[in-house]
Amino acid sequence: MTKKTTMGNYDDLIQVPIAGQPVSKSQYGDPLRDAIIELDSRTDSVEAAVDGLDSRVAELDDRVSRVDDRVTDVDSRLDAVETLPVCIVLRSAAQPINSGGSGTNVEFTADEIDSHGMFTPGTSTTNLVIPSTGVYAFTAYGVWSTGAAGVRSLAIVKAGTTLVEQKRPTTNQGDPVAGSIERLASAGEVITLRAFHTLGAALNIQAVSLSVRKVRP
Repeated sequence: MTKKTTMGNYDDLIQVPIAGQPVSKSQYGDPLRDAIIELDSRTDSVEAAVDGLDSRVAELDDRVSRVDDRVTDVDSRLDAVETLPVCIVLRSAAQPINSGGSGTNVEFTADEIDSHGMFTPGTSTTNLVIPSTGVYAFTAYGVWSTGAAGVRSLAIVKAGTTLVEQKRPTTNQGDPVAGSIERLASAGEVITLRAFHTLGAALNIQAVSLSVRKVRP
């Protein structure tokens, strides 16, 4: 067996037999230097691995950042959709409509939803006012009482111009009348629902609804 004796610096390290007989360290190599070299090599490997992990983390951070940007974009679009104006007005009770002429605007009695104040019954029970310029979807529905003659119609009117009109002939009296269309509308334009028939005497219309919904700017 041998014992290690440190004398001064590392280069003075020698191997000494227990019996006291000196032995040159060249007989056994230089194990401490070899260990340090191996440790340096392993340290280099660890540092290279850490650099690789840092690069990977940076790449993942970049991907997360891009995902965050997309989520923010989607949230922004959802917010825009949620704030698009929509109004649905109703009339459940019968409204007498005179025969012929240019027709009569339906007078609405309640709103089911009105996100942007299009319907102001204190000002007008017949008008919906477009709050902002864009493309709108317009949908109307109503049920006429039965009658022996004439046609029945409902027309969605924007700023005095008919957007769409649905008619029922004499043979279909009592059937619902409905219509829908998408059109560009400007802020401040007035939307009305015009009822018209040619029975020759007043006729009731009931269960009426008008929906105005902005679908895109």
